[in-house]
Amino acid sequence: MSYGGRFYKKSSDYKPLGKTVAALYGKQRANEIFLAAGEELDRLLAQFPDIPKGERNHTDGYIFPRVALYRVMSKELGADEAMRLIDEAVHNQGIRMGKMLRNMTALPFMKGAFLRIFASMAKNMFGEKNGFRQVYYDTAKDTVKFDILDCTYCRYCRLCGCEELIHTFCQSDADCFGSLTGIRFVRESTLEKGDKCDFTLIKEKGKNK
Repeated sequence: MSYGGRFYKKSSDYKPLGKTVAALYGKQRANEIFLAAGEELDRLLAQFPDIPKGERNHTDGYIFPRVALYRVMSKELGADEAMRLIDEAVHNQGIRMGKMLRNMTALPFMKGAFLRIFASMAKNMFGEKNGFRQVYYDTAKDTVKFDILDCTYCRYCRLCGCEELIHTFCQSDADCFGSLTGIRFVRESTLEKGDKCDFTLIKEKGKNK
């Protein structure tokens, strides 16, 4: 079985969307859509054979699968319905992750640890080796602040002719980090329409644990 076929068959991220499509349009049609998406994903991978390893951490597992499925669903169900279903699925997935992170940051002494872990993870996952350009700011120990000036997600969505998908990746940040316990997530702009994606996480005053 090809990469695309294996990906959608095994991916837990896409199972809820598959169930939604099956409930709305029937199991057979849903299977046909995801089979075609697997083939489209293989075509995308063949179209971009020379992507650096770091960038592939994002393209092969996140960007191209969403682009491939969106293309197929747009053809089969219409672009508006495809976007509606993807928006809903991405939002629900982000809310689930946000709940897990909210419970984590509610634990004693986890807020400061979470900020340190998040800062280290962001510098690596969203750093130059993975195709991003970012600027970190010196802040108080209870604040993490950085801007992403060039983004792998934005770049490949545009290269694939699916700029309209960019917001689905940006929205995931708000869903994941927007309801942390005792930590406030602040964002004023995104690269979809502006010149940066800004990330600010601030440990709220009076919540020292």
